[in-house]
Amino acid sequence: MVPAIISLFATTVGGFGFAVLMAGFIGAYQVDRHVFGWYGLPQWFLRMRFILTCAVVVLLALTVIAGNVRG
Repeated sequence: MVPAIISLFATTVGGFGFAVLMAGFIGAYQVDRHVFGWYGLPQWFLRMRFILTCAVVVLLALTVIAGNVRG
């Protein structure tokens, strides 16, 4: 529910939408890291979640850079 609200908010804030999305993905990873032990998730899950979060944040940042370079 919260990720959907964050993405909805990101579409309404204009130029800061990508920053809101990056913060949302990082926040979701932090929540997963804290509840990792409670749910008994396998060890590979947290590692995969970290790699995917890094990839998404880097790609969003590259999108912002490319949009600003291109004009």
